[in-house]
Amino acid sequence: MLGHTRKMRGAFFILALTTTTISSAPQQGTVLTESQLEECGRTVSSDNDDPVVGEFPYFCTLYVKKDDNNIFVGGATLLSRNTLLSLATLFSNLKLLDEKIDDCTNSFSLRHDLFASCGTVNIKSDENSRQDKQIQKIIIHPEHSNTSLINDYAILVTQEPFTYTEEVGRVCLTHNDADEMKDFDAELCVTLGHGPRDDVFNKLYSDNTKKSKPALVDRESCEDDLNSYHFARNDIDNWKLHSSHICAGNGVEDTCKGDGGGPLLCKYDVLSLNPDFYNVVDFSKYYQVGVTAWGANPCQEENTLPGVYSRVSVAKPWIEKTIRCNDIYPVVKKCKTPTSTKVATAGDVDLRDVAETDEFGLRTIEESSDSDCVEEDTNVAEASDFGLRTLEDCSCV
Repeated sequence: MLGHTRKMRGAFFILALTTTTISSAPQQGTVLTESQLEECGRTVSSDNDDPVVGEFPYFCTLYVKKDDNNIFVGGATLLSRNTLLSLATLFSNLKLLDEKIDDCTNSFSLRHDLFASCGTVNIKSDENSRQDKQIQKIIIHPEHSNTSLINDYAILVTQEPFTYTEEVGRVCLTHNDADEMKDFDAELCVTLGHGPRDDVFNKLYSDNTKKSKPALVDRESCEDDLNSYHFARNDIDNWKLHSSHICAGNGVEDTCKGDGGGPLLCKYDVLSLNPDFYNVVDFSKYYQVGVTAWGANPCQEENTLPGVYSRVSVAKPWIEKTIRCNDIYPVVKKCKTPTSTKVATAGDVDLRDVAETDEFGLRTIEESSDSDCVEEDTNVAEASDFGLRTLEDCSCV
């Protein structure tokens, strides 16, 4: 059912291996130097089916502390010591967003105490490697729509920074405007989250971090599958995948409710023959290409349809500028007129949350407002990179 494209291999194998080096991951428990701790995408070697501590040190769990209880929310990835990447609908659907504290950056305060927990693979663990930091504010992508679910990105800013250790580190992000089907090995992808699997199917989430291995699916095949087996049955004709979305799924493994906000990670294809990669890409590392968002049917069904993820490459300029702004680098913000895209609405799919929503199949637990501004670093990118309609300057707060 999944008609994703596989690239021809073998003919260029010798050429690729003579051009690049693939390093091996250290063993669990290896003490790293300060410079090694600063590296993105660190991992340790493991033969376990489920992740071990330190294997994905950038994967974190979000929870709300209320009345002495910790309420699981979803997943996130550590971008820097004080910022994390997650899914906007996680916080809007759960009504965690409070007042907008800055129109230009589209940042919000929180109604409840939200925390990020990194450095462990069990939600209830109290091991020494675990670090928990409270979230100070959430910044929603300025073109996010809570109905069509496009540009579904959120950056969380912590009150205090995380400390990089062997168990806690930052994620590597894909390059800007990546062609994922050509640049990455479609078969070398993983997702991480706490959504229920077979052993905990009757629970809202799994205590332990779970890993699945869905393959990337090309856009045409994803549209064909979802139109044929889902949207057409819901009286939606000719549904199109938005540019801020990417698909993955091999017909067997999929993400579930409770996985929302977690990463879709892939390795660059050593046979891609893109000369730009060989000086900047580590082919042994996973790079984040997506954020778990929604699916058309429950993850436990056989012959499951492709899952849909928020695509990181198209949002990377905004992500990088948001990180720099919150690291107190001088940034100029420029406002724009929101654009609209005719796509399906959240009522048409299955959300990857732990609460019930209707049909979009979001991988989250339920409201977000659109803003009209994005950050612009005057020393890095041109305004045209964001499709800006105006050039009004906003101050950074």
